[in-house]
Amino acid sequence: MEPLQKHQKIQNIYFYGSLLMILLSVVLFVLGYVLTQNVVAAPDALISFAIAYLYYHYAHVVIGIGLLIYFHIQKKKLVFKMSILKTVLGLLSTPFSYVILMIAILLLSLSSCAGS
Repeated sequence: MEPLQKHQKIQNIYFYGSLLMILLSVVLFVLGYVLTQNVVAAPDALISFAIAYLYYHYAHVVIGIGLLIYFHIQKKKLVFKMSILKTVLGLLSTPFSYVILMIAILLLSLSSCAGS
């Protein structure tokens, strides 16, 4: 695999991973909303998963910054033109996913209190 194709594949994986993170955060938000509206307690495993997933957001940002640094170093070494747009978009979308997830955790926690 050529270096340019390798870098593009890494960027695609990171970008689509970021999109999946937003999707999963929205799913957890909807679940928290539904459980809160129906006054049903959220399972403890779901809340634990949401909190563990919250910590992955920190790792995702660190990975994104590491990729930007790596791409910057590789761009100096290689002659071809390399775009890092997908990596930057993935890095910028992470805070949106984080905020949605924080609200989802709040709703899931509230549903647990109401259902007791």
